[in-house]
Amino acid sequence: MSRHQVLPPIEERGMYYGKIIRVMRNGDKKYEGKKILINEHDVKSFEKLLDSLNEKMKPITAIRRLYTPDNGTRITRMDEIEEDKLYVAAANDRFKRVG
Repeated sequence: MSRHQVLPPIEERGMYYGKIIRVMRNGDKKYEGKKILINEHDVKSFEKLLDSLNEKMKPITAIRRLYTPDNGTRITRMDEIEEDKLYVAAANDRFKRVG
């Protein structure tokens, strides 16, 4: 009897992948941003992502919007979030450049 067990392919193991993003504060040029791991098993909706950002970044005013830093495009869905990208977190205010 072999001591080694053959595992099924990763796709069949029920493993979950995470995405690492960096999040800046809206209009804050001095803040270097915070690396955030998005666990796709725990964070299944965009609202849950915003809740997670509030827990991890501890802003004064709750984060309710997420933007791309280059042109301020508003992110509204989980499938718009890309691995290793930079995003800008804001309350209910408009996008303000960070760089």
